[in-house]
Amino acid sequence: MDARLLFGVVLLPAIVFAVAYYPILNNFSLALVSPYAKADLGKRFVAAAIDAIVVISLFVLNQRAENVLFVFAAAAYLVLRDSWGRSIGKFCCGLVVINLKTGLPCTRSDSISRNALFLLPGANFVAVFLEAGTIAGDPQGQRLGDRFAQTQVVEGFGARDFVAAVQRWWRDFLGQLDGNPRKPRRAPARRESLPSERDVITLRLHDRNVHRVNGCAGWRSWLASPTKETPACRVLSSSSLTISRPGKSRAATC
Repeated sequence: MDARLLFGVVLLPAIVFAVAYYPILNNFSLALVSPYAKADLGKRFVAAAIDAIVVISLFVLNQRAENVLFVFAAAAYLVLRDSWGRSIGKFCCGLVVINLKTGLPCTRSDSISRNALFLLPGANFVAVFLEAGTIAGDPQGQRLGDRFAQTQVVEGFGARDFVAAVQRWWRDFLGQLDGNPRKPRRAPARRESLPSERDVITLRLHDRNVHRVNGCAGWRSWLASPTKETPACRVLSSSSLTISRPGKSRAATC
């Protein structure tokens, strides 16, 4: 590249922008009042790094494919990345850009206003460092682009909240399925042969309940007025007993 072209296109705009940066910054700060708290600096710098990776990746693709469309895509992302309030980096870090006049996420025009200086050759390189210093030192974390567009970066809905919302939706969905289970199929009836005459057991009564006898549990009640006698019963099947005693007889099922 010719030295004169390098000086006129890169170095001169960089010098002019560096000299005029702080006077312009102070002029815009006079009429700007923000009620919002400052966003976390770590999140902001991580979000900026993610956005930088996206832009660098587009330039690398341009070098590989030699297609100028990737350059236009990188420039468009730089300017329009905060449309609808979030760039890719800000969404990953849970940040949102809001318009101080409306309190809503910034629009496409707001994004162009706050990011246009990054398209100026030479000035964009200097702006990276100057804007980073302003973000760290400003009480609300507003850089020159924010003051020009009257916007501010605050903490809001991001990727972590999105994942949490999807998890809650999935748990609610599974809960609805559990609350309306499918009707189970009826199990086929099992037929068993009757036992022989030798299958006679005795039951010992305790108050009004019969406890576990020969693997059969869950008796609900005994006769209305049990005695201390030990009646005999004959096993009719694996789940039923016919219990008899003088004057009374009753079939029970477990």
